[in-house]
Amino acid sequence: MKEISSGHRSIVRLPEIRGIYFLASHSSVIYVGKSNDIHRRVVHHLYEGKKAFDSYSWIEYECSDFELANLEADWVFAYNPNENKIIPENSKYISVGSIERKYGIKKKLLVELLESSCLKEFRACGVSCYEIDQLKSCLWFQELAAISMQE
Repeated sequence: MKEISSGHRSIVRLPEIRGIYFLASHSSVIYVGKSNDIHRRVVHHLYEGKKAFDSYSWIEYECSDFELANLEADWVFAYNPNENKIIPENSKYISVGSIERKYGIKKKLLVELLESSCLKEFRACGVSCYEIDQLKSCLWFQELAAISMQE
């Protein structure tokens, strides 16, 4: 982890690194994010002052924006950090609320069907999420999604 000082001192310009970064407080990950310039983004968090962190680390990734978004979601699910308030936009996981909004399936019915299915639930950012590919493979979901798209 790279140590952070909140004092007003000059910041050394570090090279641009694209990838996933982790903000930590007392060695616990409190936030996961993605950036095309991680050090600049971390400095922004530092001066913004909304997240209380004392160190950060990163993993450099050379990949598409699409792949980076999926990697960010994977890391959010791995750590479930308390400063991540929403599930990052990605193509792997979807929250119950997003299913309801995107497909027009009423939440009460959706929750009943999900609870009775064998789909694995993931919890992050205080919400229940499911793997999109598994969800789309369920016959009941295909039928309800098709009906809602016709309305």
